[in-house]
This record gives sequence, C-alpha cells and structure tokens, in this order.
Amino acid sequence: MEGLRFTAAFVLLLPYLAGCSITPTREYDSAEEGITFGTLPSHWHVSRDQELKKLGTNFAAQNEKSNSYLAVNSLCNRYPNTKLRGLMRQLTQSFEGKTSEQDDTGVVDGREALFSKVRGKLDGVPVESLLVVFRKNDCIFDFMVHSPERLPAEDEEAFRAFVSAFHFNGHTSALSEAKD
Repeated sequence: MEGLRFTAAFVLLLPYLAGCSITPTREYDSAEEGITFGTLPSHWHVSRDQELKKLGTNFAAQNEKSNSYLAVNSLCNRYPNTKLRGLMRQLTQSFEGKTSEQDDTGVVDGREALFSKVRGKLDGVPVESLLVVFRKNDCIFDFMVHSPERLPAEDEEAFRAFVSAFHFNGHTSALSEAKD
C-alpha cells in the first residue's frame, strides 16, 4: 500500500510521468539533444513518452524492484544569476518536513555540481531523494532519484554512475528554451 501511495505522490509531483509508456532498456543516448547518459541496470524501465521533451524532461525511468523513480530535466537560457544552492532550494521546495542528510559538491561533465540527499514527504508520503543540479553552456540540468521511505544503496550507486557518465555537447537549441 505504501508503494502505491508513493507512486501516486510521485506522479502528482511530476505530472509528466502520468501516462508514460515504459519500455525496458539499459542505456539512453539522445543524439538529437546532444546528450549521453550512463547505463542503468536492466530492471530500470525507461520512458519513451515524447510529451516529456515538451515539458523539459530529457529522461525518466522507474526501477521495478524498488519502485524508485529517476528523472533528468534541463532548461536553457534561464536563471543566469541563480547560484546552485538557490536552484537546489527550488528543487526541494515541494518536500514537507525535509531534512538534508548530505550536501556536497562534485563535478559532472566538467562542471561544478551540487549533490543533496533529502528526506521528507511528497504529498504526505515519506521519501528519500538524491538530487543533483549543475549548469553547462547556458543550461541548467537537474537529476533526481526518489524512493519510498529509504533510497536503496544499489539505486544510489546506479544513479551516481548514471550521472557521472552524463555528457552534453552544447546544442542548447535542442533542449528546453525559456519561454516568457
């Protein structure tokens, strides 16, 4: 029952997942967007819903074993003066009663990145999430993995490997442009 509540909360948080067609795959490479991601274990199922792109989502997947969800979003030519901590605050504002267990910096695709592990509730459901935000070539990228209750160590390891293999070749025109 808790897994069902988590799924419902996640879908409410990220409406683009509602109605996604999920197909099994091991890796994702989007040449038209100039993005390469790492691989995921075979029990992660990747969404191929074309509506995701219109919403600024470059990638979404679900782990059928743990019920964790992973998403990658991008936005270009927006918030040029907002620091990484400010961007992270925007990502975590939907968490009720949030606590940060870990905040640290690292490097993703040659750029400084902020990593944050957060516990809290999304739509009343307890979750643990690992979030990453960074900038590259006038674009903001955020990576997130959410899991009900606790993020399994194997999901965190797969997520970190997935993030570390990210590469963006700089074609911002193929990504989400800011609209005023």
